[in-house]
Amino acid sequence: MLNLLATMWESTWHGNWSVGGGGMMAGSTLACSAVFAIMSIIGMWMIFEKAGQKGWKALIPIYNIVILFRVAGLSGWLILLYLIPVVNIVLAFYVSIKLAEKFGKDAMYGVLIAFFAPIMYLVLGLGKAKYKKRA
Repeated sequence: MLNLLATMWESTWHGNWSVGGGGMMAGSTLACSAVFAIMSIIGMWMIFEKAGQKGWKALIPIYNIVILFRVAGLSGWLILLYLIPVVNIVLAFYVSIKLAEKFGKDAMYGVLIAFFAPIMYLVLGLGKAKYKKRA
């Protein structure tokens, strides 16, 4: 029994030194997530400003999606459809395409927004595209 405990003690404290890699992975994942969140907030802020909304609304979770729906010309209540599996994916593409159309872009641009939202929000918000109330 003592031999088993000694073996466990040895492997616990001296055996596996690769445990620290998980912390580095978690740290880099957190850093990337933070960068994408900041990109999304800045991009949404600029999109909201172009659409005549207050930019600070991009800072409030869930409410920013409701405002994004309104900017895209849709009802904010459609956000509830995000709770339904598969429908939420279709809705994300639909909202992205509608948003692109409101800024005079084509459907393919909307698909790019759906796939690369943080980057495309920045491109749309900081670009020369103008918001059109009627699209």
